Amino acid sequence: MVTDLHREVKIRLNDGTVESTLRKAVGQSYPIFHDTLVRVKVNDLEVEKNDIPFGGSSEVEPGIETFEEQGVKVTLLATLAPKEQRAIRDSPEFKLFCT
Repeated sequence: MVTDLHREVKIRLNDGTVESTLRKAVGQSYPIFHDTLVRVKVNDLEVEKNDIPFGGSSEVEPGIETFEEQGVKVTLLATLAPKEQRAIRDSPEFKLFCT
């Protein structure tokens, strides 16, 4: 257990920002396994699953490849990231998703 935190750190931890950021990151990191293989709790409250956002374009088709390796089925999906998540909003940015 961590004790003797600076006043500013205590305020930051108690304002909900750290917890909400952690919940969002965890909920989006494991959506495929969430509720089937894994259940995560933060401060005794279960983290909700957040779907992974993908963008799209009429000019770009997503790249999808599926194969099996040593008995494991692998699907790779490469597509555009949503505009609101791109480092430069008007510049294409790709996401790679692997299951």
